[in-house]
Amino acid sequence: MIRIQATAGAKLEPFVHTFLDEDGTVITLTGYTGEATYVTPDGTTGTVSGSVNGAAGTVTCTLPATATASSGVLDVQLWAGNGTYRLASPIWRVLLAETAGAAPSI
Repeated sequence: MIRIQATAGAKLEPFVHTFLDEDGTVITLTGYTGEATYVTPDGTTGTVSGSVNGAAGTVTCTLPATATASSGVLDVQLWAGNGTYRLASPIWRVLLAETAGAAPSI
């Protein structure tokens, strides 16, 4: 599990995962599709499509703003699949803290 912290309402960087085999070699994902599944602090589940870089073995997904709207714990996992094989990343556990006043426009 990967733990990160942010504030409720924050726009998170895209989640990126490189899929590796047991020897640490990149798994070629050519022909795969990618998705992220997530559970918001209020228990709402969602799925978003991601982009796959087959040669690099990566899946990249950006969550919608609604995923970070409330304070609490947000769990995110990336997936890659091709109809025969399905690979899962570790889970990111994002602690969404309440904001201290209005967020600055930076």
